[in-house]
Amino acid sequence: MRAQTIVRFGLAALTIATAALGCTRQDTLRVVVPTGFTGHVTVPCIGVMDGNRTIAVPASGRAQDVTCPKDETHVVIMRDGVIVPTAGSITWAKTGDGIPVGLEFDVK
Repeated sequence: MRAQTIVRFGLAALTIATAALGCTRQDTLRVVVPTGFTGHVTVPCIGVMDGNRTIAVPASGRAQDVTCPKDETHVVIMRDGVIVPTAGSITWAKTGDGIPVGLEFDVK
């Protein structure tokens, strides 16, 4: 009987942990810059929506017609299929209600 209680407790704990991890999932915004690109990147948003997305930035460093995530999210900058660091932090521009309207950063 004691073993059954331990098993039930373990299953309950596993269920709660799984639910908590599912709720903390954060979308990823992948920003792809051209080969050899270094410099300032500006991503103005024309709208927002949920989910992961990939943005291709041209050599000018200014993306066009981008739909951004509804909230500040995890950003990964890619160049030639490799994650590259930013030269400083990523700055999100937002409305007064906290809705993202763009982001900017510098690529090393």
